[in-house]
Amino acid sequence: MGELIVTGQRREESHQDVPIAVSAFSSESLARAIQVEMEPWNPDRPYLKALDAAAPDRFEAVLAAMEAEHAKSPAFYLDVAEWLFRKKRGAEAVQMALSALDMPQANDATLMVVGDRMMRYGQVDRALWLLDRLVYLTPDKPQPLRGLALALIARAEQPGTPEALRTADYRRAADLLNKVIVTPWENAYDGIEMVSLMEINRILPRLPVKDRPLDPRLIALLDVDLRVVLEWNTDDSDMDLWVLEPSGDTAIYSNPRTRIGGRLSNDMTGGYGPEEYLLRRAPRGEYQIKANVYAPDALDPNGATTVRARLYRNWGRPNESYEVLEIDLTPDTDDTRLIGKFRVGRLE
Repeated sequence: MGELIVTGQRREESHQDVPIAVSAFSSESLARAIQVEMEPWNPDRPYLKALDAAAPDRFEAVLAAMEAEHAKSPAFYLDVAEWLFRKKRGAEAVQMALSALDMPQANDATLMVVGDRMMRYGQVDRALWLLDRLVYLTPDKPQPLRGLALALIARAEQPGTPEALRTADYRRAADLLNKVIVTPWENAYDGIEMVSLMEINRILPRLPVKDRPLDPRLIALLDVDLRVVLEWNTDDSDMDLWVLEPSGDTAIYSNPRTRIGGRLSNDMTGGYGPEEYLLRRAPRGEYQIKANVYAPDALDPNGATTVRARLYRNWGRPNESYEVLEIDLTPDTDDTRLIGKFRVGRLE
């Protein structure tokens, strides 16, 4: 066949429209067959470098000095919280992140970031309170509804969660996701309903039929080998999810349907995302997850934009698992950034 030129909104892409040979794994072996390589966390902040260099007996003094010099916005506390968390100082990380909410410049985005941090730092109940507050404060945005729903699902799936609480969390999460799906949002959020549809269908089997809010015509669990969801934590940013496949094809907004079956959701031009990539049967080879940055935040009080990719294996199956890959963007980032790569390979 001849060459097919696909013209997108921002650039021109070209690929050969020819069939390719693929070799896929069974769902049972996929989780063990994937190797993930993450980009290292390497924030370039003078106060974090000072903390790295501080002797143990000087840490508190250095931290106080850095706070006096640099704590002009929530960004300082969020950065130091992450530094502490990665140093296995979880309790201190929690208190430092919460301090960001006390800054005069703290806003709705700060609330979202801190709520997300509480989830990552193991403070689920605190996270749920903050995310619930965010839903109340931002009724015109779908992302807080989805974020709260995912946090409720995470608590429901924690080992040891009482059965009554688990059922209540699943029920409320389903109601929140259903609201995301059926509400007519602004065009900038077009596509979030399809991502949420994947997520609500995953939890509906855990609820009695009478408690399932979704229109029965939309109930269909799509299980896939690979699912990648891109999210970011600032409102005035435009990110695009790119997935480079082992075939040489790239799933991109101008090529959302790839030759090996990859499917990319709508281009989310509003802040926060999400954008989603699905692949029902994953061929062997290396995949790369990239974020194409079109409108980074120049001066955000919450610091650098954090871009997160959730990589799910065997989505919607009993052996589902996932990894979270993150990078920080510098204010001058306006290009394509590698978030991480993974390889689907032959089992030993």
